[in-house]
Amino acid sequence: MADGIPTTLDAFVDDAEFTVVLKDQHHLVRGHGRALEDKVVFHEKDHLGGKDVRVWHVSLDDAGTVRAEAVAAF
Repeated sequence: MADGIPTTLDAFVDDAEFTVVLKDQHHLVRGHGRALEDKVVFHEKDHLGGKDVRVWHVSLDDAGTVRAEAVAAF
């Protein structure tokens, strides 16, 4: 990981946290991820081990940039 930026999806598997930046707003995401094919399904929690808040699909695009997309599925 260079400068704290993940270069593989392994950083999102198991208990983890990451920051999503959207329109200059930073949102801290904490929870638990599991690998699924070419992405990580990440369950955001209200606190580690707590209740689900939302589900994210975390993937790498063709340029190797990490992308996190909130999905409406549990």
